[in-house]
Amino acid sequence: MEPEEGYVPPEPPPLPRGDLVSRLAWAGVLLGPLVLVVAGLFFRDLGRLWLALAGLAFIGGFVTLVVRLPAHRDDDVDDDGAVV
Repeated sequence: MEPEEGYVPPEPPPLPRGDLVSRLAWAGVLLGPLVLVVAGLFFRDLGRLWLALAGLAFIGGFVTLVVRLPAHRDDDVDDDGAVV
C-alpha cells in the first residue's frame, strides 16, 4: 500500500536584496554593537577612534532605518481581524 501524496507547498520567493543604503544601515545597526562588545571583552586598549566609529555606525544606521520607515501602511483600514 503506497502512502497518499500530501500537500507540497510551492517554492517560496527569494528574499528581497534591498538597496545599498538599507544594507549599510543594517550593517551599522548590527556590527556597531558587535564591535563594541568584542572590544570590551578582548581588546581593552582599542583606540577611541574605533570605538567612536562603532558607536556612530550604530546611531547612524538606526536613524537611517527609522527615517526610511513608511509614513503609513496601505492596509490601514478600520477592521477587527487578521488578513488571511
